[in-house]
Amino acid sequence: MFVDKSRDAILKIKENISKIKEIDKESCIIIQKTSKILLNEFTKENTIKDKERFDIIYLDPPYDKDETEEIKYIIENKILNDNSLIVYETDNQKYIDNIRKLEEKGIIEILKIKKYGRPNIIYITGR
Repeated sequence: MFVDKSRDAILKIKENISKIKEIDKESCIIIQKTSKILLNEFTKENTIKDKERFDIIYLDPPYDKDETEEIKYIIENKILNDNSLIVYETDNQKYIDNIRKLEEKGIIEILKIKKYGRPNIIYITGR
């Protein structure tokens, strides 16, 4: 599932998927919405019993957007499978500190923080 609110980004995602030979294009779901709207719809439309869950969620927001609340929501609403991963990209130290606070509260576990040039990639799992 690929999600972005930008029409241009959605077009680029479709273009990139069309170039990948080893992917089942029919299984690719592309949605133009904000992640917050989609997360709310996801938990409303799926019952606890038959909820679809994810193995990996990659969050690559604009650098001025803190995804701490979205990460907390994902964990608290069990949107991830057990032993799954959230990969969060940010270059803002305040946002990294906010993620560390979630870990201090026992909500998440930070597996690794790795700096790649400008951004940091934070590897997170639920507890």
